[in-house]
Amino acid sequence: LAPGQDQLVVDLKFSEDGVNYIKRFTFKRGLYDVQVSYLIDNESGKPWTGNLFAQLKRDASSDPSSSTATGTATYLGAALWTSAE
Repeated sequence: LAPGQDQLVVDLKFSEDGVNYIKRFTFKRGLYDVQVSYLIDNESGKPWTGNLFAQLKRDASSDPSSSTATGTATYLGAALWTSAE
């Protein structure tokens, strides 16, 4: 982030058949989480419905904790938080 800038918004845009899609990533100073939002603007004049599919993927790299002399464990799972918790 530039000096004095508290957040950075990055939009990935795609349009097809009169429907505009934006996948928005928001990065905030001092935070490690990245906010992801989706904006769909249907200008086609036809009804639009959609479903969200997402998955977390890990590459084929070996567990980094297996190569350390101290045997320090590395957490390889997912972390999930909701405002209800």
